[in-house]
Amino acid sequence: MKNKILIFVTLLFLFTSNLFAQITVVVADFKNESDEFHLDSWERSIPGLIRSGISQSDDIVVLERDKLEDVFEEQKLYLTGFIDSSKVQQVGKLLGAQFIISGRIHKIDKHYRIDVDIIRIKTAQVKTEKVEAPDSKHLKEMTSLLSNNIKYHLTGKGSYTERISIAGYPTKYFLGATVGFGVAAYFTNKSYVDNLDKYDQNNKLDEFDTYYDKANNARKLTIVMASLAASALAGTIYCLIRNRTTDAITAYPKTKVNIKPALGFNLNREVQLSVQIYF
Repeated sequence: MKNKILIFVTLLFLFTSNLFAQITVVVADFKNESDEFHLDSWERSIPGLIRSGISQSDDIVVLERDKLEDVFEEQKLYLTGFIDSSKVQQVGKLLGAQFIISGRIHKIDKHYRIDVDIIRIKTAQVKTEKVEAPDSKHLKEMTSLLSNNIKYHLTGKGSYTERISIAGYPTKYFLGATVGFGVAAYFTNKSYVDNLDKYDQNNKLDEFDTYYDKANNARKLTIVMASLAASALAGTIYCLIRNRTTDAITAYPKTKVNIKPALGFNLNREVQLSVQIYF
């Protein structure tokens, strides 16, 4: 009986230890700070995509959206743009979270950028993670890169990813077509050779036309399949070249540093100027 109780207590301890070892995160709203109205839809999409991405880690617990809204409603705070040094610790404690994630959406020239603030509740330290894409067609790839790097910052596991190449040209489809048409050309050519041999070796006059027609049709089909295979190969090479020179989705981290100047006087009536730096 004592052994069973000891095993139960041990398992309970391991379970609770693992539970408390998990990192609790809140994902707040993102604000569209660009002049592009269509990016308002990103405000609704990005938080959900990041929640889904970082929750795949067993070390991270993402608080439910309902709890976030309830607390904000109770405290009369806004979801978008609420984060600042005076409120972050209060809000984090109310939510029972260790980190709060919020962000902004920008368009700079022709590039689209998402800035994410990863805020540590205990110290109010802010680490900014950014991801940039050459157009607005790659939101999922951008949030996937962000989620990977956020998980890396929070857990220290995995690796930091700096870029994702955008394969805008369908290389794999052209490659598949090249292989398919090439195989078809091989078999039709084999049929042509076989029927031509039978035509040359045949001694029955009534079978000459049959083998001749089969060989001729196979030859024509071989030419068609080989031409298609050559065209697909050219398309494959073109896509490979284009994809090697195409743009990429890039990420780069930055830690915000808070600098606070201080002015004071000592007993000798001397003015003292100091600077406090908070990382």
